[in-house]
Amino acid sequence: MKIVITGATGYLGKELIRQLKNSEYEIYALTSELEKAEACFREYDITILSNESLLNDPNGIIDENCVIIHGAFCRKSLGSGLTQSLHFSRRLYQMAVEKKAAGILNLSSQSVYGSDKAMLGAEDSELSPGYLYALAKYGSEEMLSQAIHFSYGTTVGCSLRLASLVGPTDKIPENVLYKFICSALDSEKISIVGGYQKFSFLDVRDAAQAITILLKKEPVTWKSVYNLGPLRQTDIIEMAALVKNEVEKFMGGKIDIIVNSDDKHDLNAGMDSSLLYQDLKWVPPHDFSDIVRDSVRFILGRPEVLSS
Repeated sequence: MKIVITGATGYLGKELIRQLKNSEYEIYALTSELEKAEACFREYDITILSNESLLNDPNGIIDENCVIIHGAFCRKSLGSGLTQSLHFSRRLYQMAVEKKAAGILNLSSQSVYGSDKAMLGAEDSELSPGYLYALAKYGSEEMLSQAIHFSYGTTVGCSLRLASLVGPTDKIPENVLYKFICSALDSEKISIVGGYQKFSFLDVRDAAQAITILLKKEPVTWKSVYNLGPLRQTDIIEMAALVKNEVEKFMGGKIDIIVNSDDKHDLNAGMDSSLLYQDLKWVPPHDFSDIVRDSVRFILGRPEVLSS
């Protein structure tokens, strides 16, 4: 089977290709950054193509034995970038349906649920995207649903709503965890505003592993939507305590946690991923303490974590 991965040089794309590189699949890495991709994957037996070359090639590589993993998307709430991402998504879905691709796995986001609900969203919950990026991700799901509708059963589509990804690969996203670790290392303190925020972080290695397992299943068995997140949320106080313990363990000294109470900083990000766990017979192997430990080691220059 051919696996076409868009956004191949992104955070998840690189980890996914790393895990698939020795598989039985024929891998095509799609990117808008050819030089970067060639540097990243020079030792891998895969084919690297530009986004436009895939869409403009009259012969094409997409056929009945192809699954597309669509991860290329603007990461910021910028109208122009998101519009371009949606335009590319529409063209890609149309080509996939025309060529009768076996499946399209659209990498969406937990942000489509919003972050102010008391209950964690399940796949059939009401959606409430609260900002441009979240709304655009919902738009990409709707585009996929429409394209699949007009495929008359020849192509299967699935939107995989991902939690926020963390963990070491060749870099660590500059999110709240990264900021806590750097603050502890630089200033020996962690400052928190609020204290009631709940986060849903998934190790990027686990996200890639779940996708590789999903690829082993026939696309016709996929649900149209899956949530992919951690087993449980992590609140901001727990996160700070874990960072404090790990940094103190490796660096010595004492890290102070300073909490500035502010009720305006409530956050409840997360979703119920039990449907995917059940269908894959799998749960994420890395818990949040593993992620913190490995991220601290990575930032401190301990690359052995990459092989774990």
